Amino acid sequence: MFNLGATYRTDSTIAGMATFELNQHLIFGFAYEVSSKKELASARNTNELLLKYKF
Repeated sequence: MFNLGATYRTDSTIAGMATFELNQHLIFGFAYEVSSKKELASARNTNELLLKYKF
């Protein structure tokens, strides 16, 4: 199964994310976040990885 999503935070950040179910117990995901606020501009954009194991 493949899922796509997006979020918006009130501190002017937008993120897109995707997850992929590798098997019944293991999920891998990726998120990319962009900030349009000047105070956060030095941090630029962020990349996040997710690895989830369901018991």
